[in-house]
Amino acid sequence: MSRNCPGRPVHRGRRKPVDKELSVIGKKAGVTTLTIVKSDGSATQMYRIDVGNDAAAATIRQMVGNTNITVRAIGDALVLDGKVNDEIEAQRAVQIAGAYKAQVVNLLEVSSPAKSKSAAASRK
Repeated sequence: MSRNCPGRPVHRGRRKPVDKELSVIGKKAGVTTLTIVKSDGSATQMYRIDVGNDAAAATIRQMVGNTNITVRAIGDALVLDGKVNDEIEAQRAVQIAGAYKAQVVNLLEVSSPAKSKSAAASRK
């Protein structure tokens, strides 16, 4: 097994490792287990590592301008939940989420849904 430590000086094509440093890089959202093993092969510690969607959630909330949006990963989909002000915010959240995952489940509740033209015309 080779070690490659980002952010450290390069030594023979690899970055020079530092004692007691470990980098775990998640490639996609999910859960994995990390086991630390002594040189004699015995396990010393086990860690559960969650790679979440914090970046996606933060970007969606920031770009939509709404902190009431919850983003969860379920399988290969992002699920959007919470309350938005209007259809434009909902559509924008779905479009941004689509940049992170191809499948987006929209469970957003719209506070002020757009009124249809036929409903507006019937009131006149």
